[in-house]
Amino acid sequence: MSETQNGSASNTLSQTSQAQADTSNILGQPTRDDDQDSQQLEKEVTEACLAIVQDYRAGGLSKAQATLQLHGAFPDTLDEDAFVEAFRTYFEMLDNFDRFRDGAGQHGHFARESGVTEDPTTAASERLHDPARSQVDRPPKRGRPSDDTDDEDDGYKKQTRLDFDALPWNQGEVVGSTVVLSPSLQKTQSLLANFARDLKRAKTSLLNCGKSYPQFPDSEWGNLLGGKSVDFDHVLSGMYSISHDDKEAQPIGRGLEIIRGSAKPAKSVRTHGEWIMAFNAYVEATLFIFPHREHELRAYGNHIMRYFASTPSDLHDRIINYDKAVRIRVAQRRDLELTSTEQFSDLHLQWINNPAACSGTSRNGRRAGQRRDPCRRWNENRCPNSAGTCNYAHICSRCRSNAHVGSECQVSQRK
Repeated sequence: MSETQNGSASNTLSQTSQAQADTSNILGQPTRDDDQDSQQLEKEVTEACLAIVQDYRAGGLSKAQATLQLHGAFPDTLDEDAFVEAFRTYFEMLDNFDRFRDGAGQHGHFARESGVTEDPTTAASERLHDPARSQVDRPPKRGRPSDDTDDEDDGYKKQTRLDFDALPWNQGEVVGSTVVLSPSLQKTQSLLANFARDLKRAKTSLLNCGKSYPQFPDSEWGNLLGGKSVDFDHVLSGMYSISHDDKEAQPIGRGLEIIRGSAKPAKSVRTHGEWIMAFNAYVEATLFIFPHREHELRAYGNHIMRYFASTPSDLHDRIINYDKAVRIRVAQRRDLELTSTEQFSDLHLQWINNPAACSGTSRNGRRAGQRRDPCRRWNENRCPNSAGTCNYAHICSRCRSNAHVGSECQVSQRK
């Protein structure tokens, strides 16, 4: 048995002996005639009261239940003054344990560094009978912790605690229609709630899990674990990048941080092929964290593929923008899946049927920032860009028609 275990056993025996002595003094010293009966009574009362305190420590009783059971553990023949004195001894054990439990967060740092553990009820009993010990054994004040999470927790404990049961969204009945989440959504929300408890350590655990996980940008792993939308431009840029992702968030205070490094991706998803590459990487990374979403992701991929197949290649940027808008909405709503297509009809109308109002396209069909000069490479049949993504106009260099290139222009030949 270790020294710590020996100390714990010694403290427990000390507590029991002290409680027996207190109970014996309060119940009165027995005479020769009733010596055996009195000793039995003392033993039963002491054991019953300590068992109630222990049950309260273990979480088996509420404070009210423990109080009532302590009251019933004493004989009815005990006079009022003796009962109050005996009852107070064990009731203060409950109070001392409450104070010990509430201060566990503050004393935990000291206990972890020193490696000292102490039985809460034993400590409460010893402090009750030895008031000087509560002053001597008090842990020293801590310096400012280096961990920002501990600092925030300490600050939160000093504030008024939030009553979660009183929040409108935690009430039994919420105004409006109640949405029944699918089993997949319930599983996703359960995992995201767990990740949110310590997002930084969740990502560290993922990246050091020892398993073979897919290549994915560091920042986008954080977005997946946080339930945010993934940026396909960063995914595509990271697949064949020869430079490190130097984007770093440096906290400067509560809720404030400075983003250092390059936040702009080196490559953007502009074509059907580039979207497929980014989407496949996104699916692999998502299924590594949320394996239950495979059916949803495959079905959504087929949904977008059909749009690409039925839309001219020079309009594929509309499909890419529609996909971005859908994934952002799903990330922000949390009650939708990517396959909830009936909830995206407005996005379909905005980005596919009428993209001019949102994509920066002017009334004459040009994108914002697009030059009116004819594209020389398009007129030479070697421009790799579509009309929607090229910085120059795909029009004839002679008559400015978009129906033919300069070498096929009939207007110049007639002249």
